[in-house]
Amino acid sequence: MSAIPVVIKGTITTKAPKGGDPSQSGVQECIVNGLLGFAGLEIGGGPVTPPGSTTPPGVPTFPIWGPPGISLPPGSGYPPVAGLPLPPVDETPPATPPGQIIGWEAAIGWTEENGWFVVIVPKEGTEVPTPSKRR
Repeated sequence: MSAIPVVIKGTITTKAPKGGDPSQSGVQECIVNGLLGFAGLEIGGGPVTPPGSTTPPGVPTFPIWGPPGISLPPGSGYPPVAGLPLPPVDETPPATPPGQIIGWEAAIGWTEENGWFVVIVPKEGTEVPTPSKRR
């Protein structure tokens, strides 16, 4: 059986003795420290041998990865990551810089909760669509 440490924070409710004074009941906070067990969960180990063999084949290389039957690239190393290999990055700058957003400008602000921030706000006279009231 495998187990992990667990901490439970809760309350204990006590009842008054039968026929006793109800003021003797109460609630008390408690913390329970222990181990949480998983029946039937085991951590096995050792080499996996192919059917019909008594010894494992070859020597493992670091890191060992991939489920049985998967087609992996040759050699050892880390598993491939989604999106890798990355496409080459075009280092040439664009022919024209990005244009301005007509009628809008960047403004900065600051709050104690979030610190500095940048927002885009409409310039004076720019019409901004707003929700209409439906009747």
